[in-house]
Amino acid sequence: MTRIILATPVVLLTALTVVEFRIEQLPVPDGQYQLEVQVERMGLIRNTLAAARWGAAQVEAGVLQHVQELMGSAETGIHFLRVRLRAISGEEEEEAPVLAGAEAVFRVSSHLLIGPVTQAEVVRAERARNNAIQAELATPVSGGRGNLFSVYVFCAATLIHGEHHFAGFTIYPLQNALTEEALRNAMNAFTMQQIGIEVMPDAGLSANFKQSSPAYVIAYHRVRATSHDDALIFAQQHADHVNDVLGVERGQKASVFGVLSMRLGRDDDIRVGYYYPGYRGNKIPPMFSGDIENYIERTLPRLQNSAWARLLFSNFADATSEFDPGIQHLRYWSLMELIAKKHIISETTQIFYPDGSPILSAKGKPVLTRGAQAKVYAHLISLGTFQSSEGDQNGTVHFEGAQPVNAPPGEEVIRLWEDLGAMYAIRNSVAHTGEYTPDATAAPNSDSGRAARFYQSGSLMQRFRDRVRIALSHELAAIT
Repeated sequence: MTRIILATPVVLLTALTVVEFRIEQLPVPDGQYQLEVQVERMGLIRNTLAAARWGAAQVEAGVLQHVQELMGSAETGIHFLRVRLRAISGEEEEEAPVLAGAEAVFRVSSHLLIGPVTQAEVVRAERARNNAIQAELATPVSGGRGNLFSVYVFCAATLIHGEHHFAGFTIYPLQNALTEEALRNAMNAFTMQQIGIEVMPDAGLSANFKQSSPAYVIAYHRVRATSHDDALIFAQQHADHVNDVLGVERGQKASVFGVLSMRLGRDDDIRVGYYYPGYRGNKIPPMFSGDIENYIERTLPRLQNSAWARLLFSNFADATSEFDPGIQHLRYWSLMELIAKKHIISETTQIFYPDGSPILSAKGKPVLTRGAQAKVYAHLISLGTFQSSEGDQNGTVHFEGAQPVNAPPGEEVIRLWEDLGAMYAIRNSVAHTGEYTPDATAAPNSDSGRAARFYQSGSLMQRFRDRVRIALSHELAAIT
């Protein structure tokens, strides 16, 4: 790289820094070029960018002279100046080939440029940066004790450009991480047997597949954990939050397809797992071979003819694919509330238990169809929703539907209004705080107590999801 010569004097203003430099003996002919100038503060986790500006540059007699206004006053510390010269063309600036480049290091002290900077100072700045990136992260379970692990979480379906460093972890883009070979093999297993044709590799299709399947890895450099499982749980939960953020910024959320953990100092102590695509749906075959065909033939025309049906089915499908159980509860409730509010318009209708007794608030007043829970309850009662039973450590528990439960003496009965109250408590927690944490101290007969009791097993959401499906089926049946 050609050396940058910093000119003297360098003008430093209060709110604006102006750096004058020249590049001699440029290996390009005289003429007009595009100049990219970057100034970064060294020693930080992410070198702060003081300038990244394109502009026309004139080269004469193999020398380029330039005065660069930085985006802000230079901070105290060691700075890195990079200049790239590109040909002016119809191409995008970032894609134009680099014809020449130069780099320089300078130090700013009390807003005055001083130098030169020694190599030892540069090494110290980079060491401070690397130490920050390699910061130790401790899992909640470890309490700061245990072994150190490196954990790598591999993600697909979001495009990342370049490396991104943070305290304790780094995001690296993966080149050509996913190929179509496994899918082609699956295709050939069918086509060779059914139609006698082998699908051959296609360079163009392979390139398109790689471009449409971008991948990256989130590397957690030093995780203090009690075990591989502890380290992996921590990293995967953290990575899921990172993927949420990237999904908003990049326009599509990635999915985790693989993880690797390694105990530091023990190259032979490695744990690997694959989780993509992560099917969690119904694994029980249909009772009759024609069930799926009948369902598709009955349902598809209604979806094609009704925007309302498409909205409901799309939201239900999104809820089923949600990995966070708290958010999944929120999605199912939002869908059920959407359906109920379409049918229960009145806000002054009193609601009753299936045995005819009135439902009263905590203050002893009749509950009306004014709130979301009351509207959902009234609609489910109108649909004739089911009752069910399950066993737990306390014995058999019966969950009421649209009809009173005739339970044996001594067995517990949870009324539909109470079951919905538990579901609504989870919904409110997620809607207001972004997550749900079971409250072990809540009274067992309260909404929060029942939510905590049936959340972990998943039975609360399963009952509610089945009720949403019934409501969904009624909406679909009404569409001609």
